[in-house]
Amino acid sequence: MKRKMLALAGSGVLLAGLGTAALTTGTAYAQSGAQFCASSTECWNAWNAGPDINQYKEGVVYNDFTYIDSSTSGDYNIEDEDGGAYQGDCFEDLGDSQTNARAGLGTGCGTSGIGWGGNVQLDFCGVVGGVDTYAFYDVHWKAYIGWSTAGSGDPVYLNSSKICYAADPAVG
Repeated sequence: MKRKMLALAGSGVLLAGLGTAALTTGTAYAQSGAQFCASSTECWNAWNAGPDINQYKEGVVYNDFTYIDSSTSGDYNIEDEDGGAYQGDCFEDLGDSQTNARAGLGTGCGTSGIGWGGNVQLDFCGVVGGVDTYAFYDVHWKAYIGWSTAGSGDPVYLNSSKICYAADPAVG
């Protein structure tokens, strides 16, 4: 069951009340999620509809994600909302391999059955252009969601250095 995540505000998406102490549960406000981007060419993307998560430009169909409450208090799961084959699956270690930090989509969102690397915590980065930005800390890897090189199609990893993301409306 989905719980409160993102709220659409005007033409942009704002992360609503997302200071980690201020997060609350409830129904998701958006019909779809958001695209989480570090820049206009560095967004999370369910590559070819998944299960691989790669980096791609903004404004494309498979950039549509939201995050939901995890079954672990204070943690969240990042859920695919693009309407494709992996709709409703969440970020985890690709293939649920506890030794592979490559991000992929898997089942178990919001449950204790979430795969390895599936639980994240929010780390507020600051306000950029009037929009709150956050990094996503992976509990299993004790590192952040990001990439080792910035380029179209490059893999997203769950054991990266800190990268801050803004949320924009997804094409979805």
